[in-house]
Amino acid sequence: MYQVLTLIGALLLLTVSARAQESGELFTFKDNFWLNLHEFLRGEVYRKNVKAQAELDAATLSESDRQVWNQALESYIGLAKRDLLFDHLMRTISNTLAMNGDLPQLPERLDPLIVADTRLALNAAAPI
Repeated sequence: MYQVLTLIGALLLLTVSARAQESGELFTFKDNFWLNLHEFLRGEVYRKNVKAQAELDAATLSESDRQVWNQALESYIGLAKRDLLFDHLMRTISNTLAMNGDLPQLPERLDPLIVADTRLALNAAAPI
């Protein structure tokens, strides 16, 4: 009886494994503009806080773009202090942006999920 149960368990395991292989990859990597911009702004604020060199040299921007960029960074000061994995708002922002990566501009309807200031900062920084 034990051998029969072991054989059935092994067959079930093989069947599940075969189905997983047929369905494709376990992970799918995608390029998402809004999520990348969100992480980049957050990273720039972090680099500024630890006195590290910025990835984007604001001196290379026009005066108007520099002003917009700096305002976006200011909007991200509070977000940069939050934990990406364990903070509910940060997970919600990341998930929402991941699901809306192909939009040319983030709409107001996302404000309850990502907060209006975040949306405005991302939309303003996007052309830069």
